[in-house]
Amino acid sequence: MAELVKEPGLLGAAIANIETITEEIEVSFLSETLGNENNLLNVLAIGFIRGRLKNRGWTWVENVLCFAKNNYWSEQQVINFFYALPFDKRTWDLLIPHRRELTNLYWQTIPAGWVKENEQEAAIIKLLEFNRPYAALNLVNLYQNDKTKFLPSNLLVDILEKTASVDPYKEKPQPDTSCISYRIEKIFDILERADDIEDNKLAFLEWIYLPLLVHSQRQPKLLYQELSKDPLFFVQILKFVYKSEDDRDELLEIDQANLNHAELGYKLLDTWHQLPGLKEDGTVDLEQLKNWVLRARAASQEIGRGKVADIKIGHLLAYAPKSLDGIWPDIAVREIIEEVASKQMERSIATGVFNKRGVWTKSIGEGGVQERELAETYRNYANAVRDTHPRTAAMLRSIADGYISDAHREDIWAELED
Repeated sequence: MAELVKEPGLLGAAIANIETITEEIEVSFLSETLGNENNLLNVLAIGFIRGRLKNRGWTWVENVLCFAKNNYWSEQQVINFFYALPFDKRTWDLLIPHRRELTNLYWQTIPAGWVKENEQEAAIIKLLEFNRPYAALNLVNLYQNDKTKFLPSNLLVDILEKTASVDPYKEKPQPDTSCISYRIEKIFDILERADDIEDNKLAFLEWIYLPLLVHSQRQPKLLYQELSKDPLFFVQILKFVYKSEDDRDELLEIDQANLNHAELGYKLLDTWHQLPGLKEDGTVDLEQLKNWVLRARAASQEIGRGKVADIKIGHLLAYAPKSLDGIWPDIAVREIIEEVASKQMERSIATGVFNKRGVWTKSIGEGGVQERELAETYRNYANAVRDTHPRTAAMLRSIADGYISDAHREDIWAELED
């Protein structure tokens, strides 16, 4: 009959409602169908078990397990019986008297669905024990208003660390992967609000998950803060990503770990726009910025990466705010440009300005109107600072010239469109 219906599980549940079925028929039915090679019969049995549990309660479950033990049910029969039971502590407690191999098999293979809030922690610990971090991740309650009811921070850290080491598509049984990135971001948010996790631990996790975080709403905040605070950390990342300019590292072996660090470091530097010394009012503290830039340049030159340091510092300074006088860049950045006097850095600032414009839209036939407006803006900035900051003024004029060149190209494209 199981092969004749679309939903053998529903058929099993319906059979469970027949009160006249004797205990002898019942256990005979389960013995024949549980763990059967014909999966339709197994599904039929699972539907029956769930229906019987609903009607007769946990005493019935205990009686069946007693029968199974006395009649030497196979491991496959017993484990399928447990699969039919709710994923909760009552089921897990019934596993305790059984052989360790059966308990291990259960936690290795049970599809981990919804679990009661007060049983989350126990379930997650067991799933992590059996190397199923994505199944554990999917159990975490992300929407708890009372932070005291969140899972312990160290357990959330364990989930993130172990999830990073396992391919979700190789975890068995296959977990739901549709919301992995979102759930990981939310756990970072929870940990950020926690008061029992050190910043260096969270920064380490941000480093592991950098490829995900740089494309998410939850940016790697602590890593960005550390870069802006510590110029030697910036230099260390440069060392991960770029070869020395004098080939002093030529004989060093490049292994997969080094390649991974290089890729992560590149993503970190490429997405970092938080100026050292940036204050809450949007202005820049000159002494903090100056100290950071000078230390970063000196340390970079010591390890043969002075040129690339100037390039990366220039890209960063392109994201400087306007000064209180309405002129871009902030006066602290102008002072740095004049003192450092690095053409490489100035060219890099200009490149950064063009790049940060991003994607823009135009109406048909518009031509280079937008670019001419930008050129005029930067020309006005240059005129405003030419007497006090001549190198900055020259850089601003080069930016204006670049936009004029872009305007000519846009004019040509507009004519071709006509």
